[in-house]
Amino acid sequence: MERIKNIVEEVCRENGVDLVEIRFTHIPGRSRLEIFIDKLGGVDVEECKRVSEKVEFYLDLEPDLIKGRYFLIVSSPGVDRPLKTRKDFMRKQGLEIDLFLKDGSIITGKIKGVDKDFLYLQKEGSIKKVKLNEIKEGKQRVSI
Repeated sequence: MERIKNIVEEVCRENGVDLVEIRFTHIPGRSRLEIFIDKLGGVDVEECKRVSEKVEFYLDLEPDLIKGRYFLIVSSPGVDRPLKTRKDFMRKQGLEIDLFLKDGSIITGKIKGVDKDFLYLQKEGSIKKVKLNEIKEGKQRVSI
């Protein structure tokens, strides 16, 4: 799996996207490799397609990496995926989120910035500074 991850990370770098997560499910005859990518502003279908084609090309060069047939799926992580890392929050700058803190409190606001140690949320006209290590997770708010 480490070799697959290295291939995917390199392809993502070449295509200017971040690797968010890799999931591999092996069920005889139905193995599935799911790759989730993102970047500031989000990814589009063409970027997913380019990453998929390049990963498939490299995996075909090393057929022993995945035994048998498999499905390759490349997509964005989706708006319902929890935000947990500094990079997750950076990619969602300008968007409104619900922030769940480790102490059980919840803050809603728009991400204005992220640095090494803090997340900055705009809430009711002021900026709230939250330590990253106090955050359990964030969820992007979706308005229709």
